[in-house]
Amino acid sequence: MVLKFVDVASHQGNYVVGSSGEEGVIVKATQGTGYLNPYLDYVAQQAISKSIPWGIYHYAGGGDANAEADYFIQAVQGYLNGSNPPNLILDWEEYQNSAYKNGVWAETFLKRLKDKTGIQGGIYGNSGDLSQMTQWIIENAWVWFAGYPYAAGTSQMIQDWNAPKFPYNKGKFNAITGWQFSSQPLDKSIFYLTAEDWNKLGGVSTPSDNNNIDIQTLMEDKKMLKLFRVAEGEESLRVMNTVTGKSLALNEVAAQTMRDFMKDEPKLTPAQFKNLNDILRQIS
Repeated sequence: MVLKFVDVASHQGNYVVGSSGEEGVIVKATQGTGYLNPYLDYVAQQAISKSIPWGIYHYAGGGDANAEADYFIQAVQGYLNGSNPPNLILDWEEYQNSAYKNGVWAETFLKRLKDKTGIQGGIYGNSGDLSQMTQWIIENAWVWFAGYPYAAGTSQMIQDWNAPKFPYNKGKFNAITGWQFSSQPLDKSIFYLTAEDWNKLGGVSTPSDNNNIDIQTLMEDKKMLKLFRVAEGEESLRVMNTVTGKSLALNEVAAQTMRDFMKDEPKLTPAQFKNLNDILRQIS
């Protein structure tokens, strides 16, 4: 099973999603800390309303990695808690990227993204780009590979959706999740998964996944929990299970999840449900 994707940026303007025969779309959101694609929302709203797989990417500018991640998160935050949230991707290329060849930069970006959103981002690049990635990225990120073979018997790039068998060396990575095999007449990719699998790439649950969560059990668990800080002024909030005595330091995302959960009538997003279950499992 493969999914056909196109990816678009401001060059495509008001792109009509589905007009090239694709089943999913990826759209550029940001670059560095000063560029925002003015057509992002136009494409995003189509993907959401059509309920198709979609993603958003940031083009690495090579400045401060944490600042670029924060800028990206600010641009896409509004799409993450809806009924059809996107996957998030870091586009790692040499052009206009002052940190190129520094895989630690990409790792820092993706870790920041995960810490603040709970989403495991993917990494995009060609074989040379991906050869720079750190062991953490190899073990945690999913891969969107760029490589453009000629159409059979020609010296021209493939124009249709007939992608051949993947011909490239995967390098350090054990698997390739998606392959951008053509850039004519616009970028085309195939992803080796189902729409359901696409929704699980980032490591967060979808609303349908939450139907299996026993809400009553969660509410009972809440009675055993205590939020606290070890010392006055300590940044890290901790949660304790008062029955087991186990406690856990919470990152920014987890801390907000716990604050929301401890309210009288909690309303949690799909990503927060996943985060909450991970927290409770560790202190049970």
